[in-house]
Amino acid sequence: MKRSGVIAGIGFAWGVIGLAAGGQGCGGSTTNATGGVDASTVDSGADGGREGGSATPEGGPGLPPPKPPGPVTPENGTKNFAIYTLSLGESDRSGAARADAWKTYGYNLDGLVTTKGSVDVCTRAQGASAAVQDDGVDGIDNSFGKNIVPLLQSFSSTPSTAATSAIQDGTSTDMFDIRGLTDDAQQTNTGLAGRVLVGATFRSQGGQPARPTFTIADDWPYRVAPITQISDAYIRGGTFVGGGADATVSVSIGLAGSDFVLKIHRAIITFDHTAPDALGNGTIAGILSTTELEDEFRRVAGRISVSLCSGGTLDSIVQTVRQARDIMLDGNNRAGVPCDGISVGIGFTAKRIGDPKTTGSDPAAPDPCLPADAGAD
Repeated sequence: MKRSGVIAGIGFAWGVIGLAAGGQGCGGSTTNATGGVDASTVDSGADGGREGGSATPEGGPGLPPPKPPGPVTPENGTKNFAIYTLSLGESDRSGAARADAWKTYGYNLDGLVTTKGSVDVCTRAQGASAAVQDDGVDGIDNSFGKNIVPLLQSFSSTPSTAATSAIQDGTSTDMFDIRGLTDDAQQTNTGLAGRVLVGATFRSQGGQPARPTFTIADDWPYRVAPITQISDAYIRGGTFVGGGADATVSVSIGLAGSDFVLKIHRAIITFDHTAPDALGNGTIAGILSTTELEDEFRRVAGRISVSLCSGGTLDSIVQTVRQARDIMLDGNNRAGVPCDGISVGIGFTAKRIGDPKTTGSDPAAPDPCLPADAGAD
């Protein structure tokens, strides 16, 4: 398992995060002590790295384009974009089913290129297969796509399609309210900023749930929390890069009538500003807390079927989540330390909507696993 020479020179600031025969190392070759990639610290140079993007390879395999030397963006206004499609890993960006599509979503977060034979990184969970260590293209880290999406497929055979349908029906979305974007498809500037908002149910002027138009006519209400602030972002050749060690992004996935939330820590957000009112080739990559993901499966499983409130099937789901750990939550990945995080990379497109003006909320659905709320499946 060799390390890319380009990766070795990148100046990483944080690292990332399975299933195998008991408690061995979960990753590949040597990296620096801090590991990982931080959007704010990628060295300047030629465009590069991201699968499917317009960047050139000089930025490094499996990495976002590096920060340009300047100038600061001349644009002070904001533009608000709502996620329109989600790609979770069982299909490519065109929507075609591909079992290995997960390999193209995300980034090489830990600076390693690992296979099931790698032994010099964090210790995987007891009983986990060595194959959990396998990276995607150019060292992309995405244990979620490889190991967790198949769990989601037991609830919905095409979870990306289900999640996209829920978004386009107005159930929920994430919004990127970005300051500093111009209409130049090849814009190259520093000094961009913004925030990531989580949308509540979209409603008509009369207050009834409605389908959004995904135009600037839409006033999509957003939840007062969580809100993720983005600072020191940049755009290079039309590709935006933001986020980093302090960014946590919550992504809502509509699944079998329930709202399954991924809380992505140390999040990197990239997209191509392909047209004034559209974002393409989007990626959100980072680390999931194993504990948070277990809790989310427990929260949602019983809402899908009361038979999943407890018992062997739920226990099996939780065990699979634990065995998907391939990285450390603090961004490091080193031998002799237990893995406690799950790497993740998802794809998206987005369309421009109206500026965020209205806050909203959705009442929590009854929990059928609690005796007072239990009812028919």
